[in-house]
Amino acid sequence: MPFSFNEAQTAILDRYWDQRRYLFKNGRLPKRTSMSVAVQCAEVGPFVSSQIIGRHFANRVAAEEGRPRAHRKTPRQFELLGNSFEDDPFPSTGELILLVHESGLKPQQVKSWFDGQRQKASKKGELLTTRNRENDPDSNDSAKMWRAFKKDPGSYCKALCRGEISPVTGKAQEVELDEEEGDEESEVDEEGEAKGGDDTNQQSEELMYGPEESREE
Repeated sequence: MPFSFNEAQTAILDRYWDQRRYLFKNGRLPKRTSMSVAVQCAEVGPFVSSQIIGRHFANRVAAEEGRPRAHRKTPRQFELLGNSFEDDPFPSTGELILLVHESGLKPQQVKSWFDGQRQKASKKGELLTTRNRENDPDSNDSAKMWRAFKKDPGSYCKALCRGEISPVTGKAQEVELDEEEGDEESEVDEEGEAKGGDDTNQQSEELMYGPEESREE
């Protein structure tokens, strides 16, 4: 539910909104400015946080540009993000793509969330580690992967899950079969060779003795 500002608070917000051309950066009010606005609003009405101020202006910018309003993440989305962060605070491009596809969030929302979590962990003095990756993707690799994902999200994510595409570079790679699958295939090959060998022996006997004599023996 949106925060309800009183008349004095609304006047403060409108004043900053009128100056957005000079104050906003990339369509957002800088964090320090948001904190200053929050303090001013709290002095003339109910307490309001800088996050509420930032969300208020983000929604106004979205409305002006004809975009949908920002919505809070669902518990399921937070769960997906949290599990992924515990697994690797520095996910590869492929892992981010899978997370975007499964959560339904926008790429920038996912990236910003991870940035925020890493900053919080850094302030607490926590040491963040990532799984060893031989080749870190460059910006060109990442851009190509995102473009390919946008063309056909479902097929691209299936290829990532199957290991047909490298989650780091986006390049095609050979799929390694599980040991059980490999054993099953080898057993099938051996059975085929055994049957093939029996048929060959029988054909040889028929050529030497004729079909009647080979059956009698």
